[in-house]
Amino acid sequence: NQFRKKVSYNSYFKPWNWVVGATSYKDEFIKLIDINDLRAFLKPIKILKTGYFYVVDDDYKALIHPELEGQSLKGTKDRDGLSIISYILKNKNGNIKYFWKNPSEDKYREKYSYFRYLPNFKWYLASSGYTSDITEPIKSIRLATFFFIFFTAIILFVIVYLISRNITRPIQKISKAIKEFIRSKKSVPVFESGIKELSDLSKDFNIMSNELE
Repeated sequence: NQFRKKVSYNSYFKPWNWVVGATSYKDEFIKLIDINDLRAFLKPIKILKTGYFYVVDDDYKALIHPELEGQSLKGTKDRDGLSIISYILKNKNGNIKYFWKNPSEDKYREKYSYFRYLPNFKWYLASSGYTSDITEPIKSIRLATFFFIFFTAIILFVIVYLISRNITRPIQKISKAIKEFIRSKKSVPVFESGIKELSDLSKDFNIMSNELE
């Protein structure tokens, strides 16, 4: 007495010039999905370190859950009194953050949950996990980056120090020799530096001081 959505699949069989098809009402597909099959598929899946999937129905019952399966979640609230499942059933699709403690855990931790409503089944499929699973790797990366920059800065400082010392020490020797030459009017030999420009300067000073002596 009423219209119903239908699905059809057709394929052309060329040798006989036939079109072969299969059809069924869409609402009958629900019978093809067994909650046990879905449970066997979802339960082994881990999201990051501690995350998981769970399924609840319109009656607040946990159809699939790692610790609360088969229980009514209607009275479950987070640390701040938020009824998480009521929020999910009211919004149907979206995400939420809350503080949660599983029965096997000692303290509350911040969790996230993304959920979608499956109207044909009247189920809510949700994924959930602790935000620390996301933030801890980021903290580790930040710490590693800090130490990398710190040690790189130390290495660069040492390199710059050694280079500057190789430049300033010969200049200081030449300056000292010039002052000694002015004072005593006698040539003061300056050992030639490994740097070409400073080595040439030392050589020229030795020549000049010998000629002026």
